[in-house]
Amino acid sequence: MNLVLRPARLLILLVALFSAAHAATDPGTLAGTINVPDGLKTADFQKAIITGTSARGWALKAKENGRIVLFLEQGGWRSTMTLTYDAKEVKIFSNSGKPDKKGEIKKPAIPESWVKYMKQDITKQLGLLAFDK
Repeated sequence: MNLVLRPARLLILLVALFSAAHAATDPGTLAGTINVPDGLKTADFQKAIITGTSARGWALKAKENGRIVLFLEQGGWRSTMTLTYDAKEVKIFSNSGKPDKKGEIKKPAIPESWVKYMKQDITKQLGLLAFDK
């Protein structure tokens, strides 16, 4: 039984890695924007995004200046969110959907409630950082 599960786990891992690699080249569909308070630095944006999203289980896949890629698989959904940011706004791009039995997402969809909570959590963190300035 354990030998049967190993290939399945390997397949799931490979599909997740492929999805994350694909998201690096295709940010996906614009799912939302967040206005940024004045006076914050790039490090503040990164901190607000990572702190705000990690509490809900989002895994950090990539972090560059101006871009963060997050991944979450839950409730039958697989989602890669690419967040780009500058001094004025954070943009959230979604590569998400429900994978089929082969692990492929045939019908991309935006998990609206996930985006809503992500926006709330990041906005809260940005506000706290701006308040401390």
